[in-house]
Amino acid sequence: MLMEDSEDITDPPPASTLLYEGASVNLFESMAAILTFAQSEHLSGLGLKRLLSLMSLHLPKGSEFFKSCQALYKTLSSMEDVDEPIEIMYFCSFCLKKRNSCSDLCDTCANAYKKVHYYIHFPLVPQVKNMYRKPGFVNDIQYRNTRVKQNPNNHEDIYDGKIYKDANVGDNDITFSWNSDGLQIFNSSTFNLWPFYLIINELPPRKRYLSENMILAGIWGSVSKPHPNVFLQPIYKDLMLLKAGIDVQFYDSGETRKIFGKLICGTCDAPARALFLNMKVHCGFYSCPVCCIRGEKSARTEDVLVFPYEENIPSRNVEDYQDQVRFAVENRVLHNKDLQNDERCVGIKGPTLLSHMVDNMFSSTAIDAMHCVYLGVTRQLMTLWFDKSYHKMPPMPFSTFSKIEVVNERLSRVRPPHFIQRIPQSIDKLVHWKASELRYFLLYLAPIILHDLLKPVYFEHFMCSVRGIMLLNTESVSPSDIEEATVL
Repeated sequence: MLMEDSEDITDPPPASTLLYEGASVNLFESMAAILTFAQSEHLSGLGLKRLLSLMSLHLPKGSEFFKSCQALYKTLSSMEDVDEPIEIMYFCSFCLKKRNSCSDLCDTCANAYKKVHYYIHFPLVPQVKNMYRKPGFVNDIQYRNTRVKQNPNNHEDIYDGKIYKDANVGDNDITFSWNSDGLQIFNSSTFNLWPFYLIINELPPRKRYLSENMILAGIWGSVSKPHPNVFLQPIYKDLMLLKAGIDVQFYDSGETRKIFGKLICGTCDAPARALFLNMKVHCGFYSCPVCCIRGEKSARTEDVLVFPYEENIPSRNVEDYQDQVRFAVENRVLHNKDLQNDERCVGIKGPTLLSHMVDNMFSSTAIDAMHCVYLGVTRQLMTLWFDKSYHKMPPMPFSTFSKIEVVNERLSRVRPPHFIQRIPQSIDKLVHWKASELRYFLLYLAPIILHDLLKPVYFEHFMCSVRGIMLLNTESVSPSDIEEATVL
């Protein structure tokens, strides 16, 4: 997208230098804002050069502002003085081959529209070292050893799960959970940002998700979705360094010790999960990331993809995954066949680096409740009950469209407890309900509001789901709770 200038420049000043005396931003902050704007507006190299010239006209004489594209890039590549160094990773837009700069067009692609795209990588090792230099961090990561459980046999935090126990974490070591999702930053543009960040599992829950304790590993900014093997490559290399061990200095004692860091699990919504697992999306055949069930889309299902209940469906495992990847690559490269219905691939499109970053990416990639249960199942049920299209002739037996006014009236009389921050809107505005509203309705309101409105067979079936989800949402989940929820 961007072109280099041919002029030579001297070594740039430190990235923390203010643009001019009394300025509110430094070179690093200015550069980040300019690159974000250039990427979002799809500026060419000439367009960026003109933007820099225009901005320099509005700044005081003698300012440290970038006079050329080359000056901007040189500042970008020499930012050792900022707390979290960054790297710009260049790649061919057509074949995804790594490039050295934004002007280094691919020498193997014959595509006339090839360009050089890039994403931003934030090295993990310096960030982890900075964490250990924080006051109280070493003490905070001892939380797993100092917490007081309600019941020693129950699941109350990530430490009680099999994946964490199998990680064999040392006293001063840390583990990570990963997360990523696409963010559309402009309503009128298809440009998306995809941050990939890590959560330190050893921190107490109240500190675990604070922005200052979350580690940003990379940002992909483009109109296209990230390719997992391009985006994750530098992150994978960093994680291998952490897994082998790095020397850090403890703030509390000032001594230097070797610590280990390991990625053990993660979660994201269904489209992002399919992307990073390099699988078929959730509306495709064999798209379940947990088992190898095949979806059905036929006249019987009215051309809607459904997954009929089956007994003893085999779970996905690492051993079979290797064969599935091998067959998918060979079949696609040698025969160029559509793998949508191929049972030998069972939804696997190709390899992903995520499979090397965690021990078992299928069992360690969680299906989150917000997207699956609340924004997914609960909203779908409410649509089936209250959408007028299901009340038309012949009306569906589960439709409760005629009772919408009764439901709205009951919702208006709700006096929520102190822990409820958002009261559900009327049913007419269901499309605007947030996940928190749907969760509150599912677990607290629906059993009371709908008990005499739904037919008994549907209400009793629905209550099985409510109780099962409620059991899994308690602060202390017992093995019997999990067993009962499974049955429900």
